[in-house]
Amino acid sequence: MLDSGRLLLINALGTLGNLLIELQGKVDARSRLALGHILIGRRLPPNWLARHGPCRSRHSADILPSMTSTESQPSRPLVGVGVLFVRNETVFLAKRQGSHGAASWGFAGGHLEFGETLEECARREALEEMGVTVGHLRFLCISNVIAYDRHYVDIEFAGDIGTQRPIIAEPEAFGESGWFALDALPQPLFRPAEIALDSLRTGQKYFPSG
Repeated sequence: MLDSGRLLLINALGTLGNLLIELQGKVDARSRLALGHILIGRRLPPNWLARHGPCRSRHSADILPSMTSTESQPSRPLVGVGVLFVRNETVFLAKRQGSHGAASWGFAGGHLEFGETLEECARREALEEMGVTVGHLRFLCISNVIAYDRHYVDIEFAGDIGTQRPIIAEPEAFGESGWFALDALPQPLFRPAEIALDSLRTGQKYFPSG
């Protein structure tokens, strides 16, 4: 006969299996491994993050907080960082999908991670999402954005990518994309992108209510 500890483990593993089937394709492998440890009550090995890196998927960023907290939304604002590419009076935009602000047009950006500078975050997101290496970064603006049932302190940069051609490196996060003239932008714009473009045009640096 199985003791109570083994029965609990079997039940936890069954729950884990069902969840991983449901989440297949929505979170990356590292996120699923982390979820597995959480569900069976195990601690991640001390050097796990150092070896595997943090779970950076856009989808896991949305899913993990709700799986590990009794609240469906974070109780405090998050920090978002974006980077806009400008070339010859045009900007590169891509249509968001699979996350908040879906079907709106935006650009590379994401959550500031522990220990990162704002510039490091902007460069990482540009490389991960658009496949480009950003050179000089110019600060555009900071804003307090409450939209899409989320609250962000958002920092935006304009980034120099030279002659590089952005690509959609995360097709689960973006759909169609292209360069658009500043006076002929697609609609609707992702709210942080809209604020950044307003800053680009006007020079305004602080938006207290986005």
